[in-house]
Amino acid sequence: MIFILLALVTALVGVSPALIAGRMTLVARLFIIYVFVAWAFYYENMPSLDYTLGGPVLLVMFVFAFIAFVFIKRTSGLNLKTALPNVLITVVGLFVLMSGCGAINTGKYSALVGDMGTQGKTMKRWSQQNQEISPTHVRIVPEEHALVIGKTALNQNADAQGNIVGSQFEMAEGHVTLQKVNNDLVYVIPLDYRNWGAYNGTKGVPGYIVVNAEDQHTTPKFINGYSMKYTPGSFFGTNLERHLYTNGYSNKVLVDYSFEIDDQMKPFWVVTVCHHTIGMFSGLVVEGVVIVNPETGEIKYYDKDKAPSWVDRVIPMEILNENIGYWGNYLNGYWNQTVFGPGSNLRKPESTVLNYGADGSCWYVTPLTSNNQNDNTMTDLVYTNSRTGVSHRYTVSGATEEAIAATVDATVKFQNLHAAAVVYENVADRLTALVPILADDHSIRGLALVDVVTKSLSWDADPTNALIKYQNSLGALGAAIGTDIATVQKMMVGKVNRIHESVTTSGSIYYLYFNSDSHIFTVPQTFHKVLITEPGDSVEIKYMESDADLVAVSYFNNLTVKVQPSKNQKEVYDRLEKQRGEERKDSTTPQHP
Repeated sequence: MIFILLALVTALVGVSPALIAGRMTLVARLFIIYVFVAWAFYYENMPSLDYTLGGPVLLVMFVFAFIAFVFIKRTSGLNLKTALPNVLITVVGLFVLMSGCGAINTGKYSALVGDMGTQGKTMKRWSQQNQEISPTHVRIVPEEHALVIGKTALNQNADAQGNIVGSQFEMAEGHVTLQKVNNDLVYVIPLDYRNWGAYNGTKGVPGYIVVNAEDQHTTPKFINGYSMKYTPGSFFGTNLERHLYTNGYSNKVLVDYSFEIDDQMKPFWVVTVCHHTIGMFSGLVVEGVVIVNPETGEIKYYDKDKAPSWVDRVIPMEILNENIGYWGNYLNGYWNQTVFGPGSNLRKPESTVLNYGADGSCWYVTPLTSNNQNDNTMTDLVYTNSRTGVSHRYTVSGATEEAIAATVDATVKFQNLHAAAVVYENVADRLTALVPILADDHSIRGLALVDVVTKSLSWDADPTNALIKYQNSLGALGAAIGTDIATVQKMMVGKVNRIHESVTTSGSIYYLYFNSDSHIFTVPQTFHKVLITEPGDSVEIKYMESDADLVAVSYFNNLTVKVQPSKNQKEVYDRLEKQRGEERKDSTTPQHP
């Protein structure tokens, strides 16, 4: 019904020039044509009525009225009265467009992202925002790899009639979601109809695919037993967007159609409900989410602070990126970002990635860099809670995502490998980029860990070995950064209970266990005394306090073996130890916002 009403109103405005001219025959003919064309356009495109005066609806009215005016002009000559509807629509349209101009809405645009610490506050440097990662809990599977291996699950399953699922349905790659389900990070990949024939000849989409995001060796799962009729690729009234549009959401902006599952593995479509706050097209603000049962079409609305706990995404990634971009451009006023301004403190967001905190909450992580095309330095790191939209900004000093990827590519390209999407983590109190390494067929070939500040890199085909190499390299360099929350360095003296050697591509790593401690300590062969250490020896170690099961040491000395370093060696060690202590002190230098 809403499509007919919109078409009737649009057609009526569209024939107004002919109506003013008294050309009733032309009015009748155009009105019938306009109603049909407008209905087809609105039925297919479903324009949101949240746009001022309908937005696209106003544009269609202008086109229709202009066509009518051309018909009249050709047969009756120029008539200013018949041009009046076009003039009015044009004036209104220009006014609406100008109302969203950045020059007169600078403050509104820059405030969309929320408080970013610009009200005279002293910005803090990056510190332990995330708990240290565990060697067995790292998101190393990029989405492109998940899509490739997901197809294997699709083609290995058949319906009750013996039809291969992949022959009738395909993966809806634009709606893949990363979720935390029952404490596991997984990609949930929905299926959709391949064509009209599949829609007409089946009872609905039979299931979805789950791919583990932490372990590339886990077999993808096809979860079936469903009959999901309401999908983005469905037809007529079961098309998901049309279903929502005709059931009370034509006057809202619906974005981010996410396919999410609850902890019982039951699937739902989660769609964010927004409205514009600046001009006709800009200033999207999130109101809440609608959750649609894909089998029954049942719709439930939740305010953004009342969404079910299993819903990870309330704030869409594209809205966050857009708002951070507005803040970076308009922070110091409109003219500052033009060729006439000084261009001070201009920032732009890089790729936003989804990550999970130690408490299970979902965060968007967005690195920022300057607007200078030749600048490869990260300036800020923004953590945004994906449910509340609250952002925390930290100043950092390090390489951009592009520069990190280039560093990894330069290391592995001789093997025809390349870097995938960057994920930022805290490793030994260092801001670290975790970079999956892929082959040309998108299969995973390893993991690289890159220090964002120094771009020092460690990688290995085995993720655990890559992490250990990286931790040991940090210990050898003594490069702990200064943060507002100082890292706790501990020293321990004890007797070795067990020791084991592991040979890697970069040398041996020794694993030490003490009965008095619950950790396994890793020591690289660069600490020469570990080469001759045996169970029962008394040793002294230093390490960064951590809850991880494997902990890299930053200092090792076998007290049982009486081997002394040279004077020069001791001088170097003492200098690095002093440097570590100074860098672990709290930062007291005010940072610019």
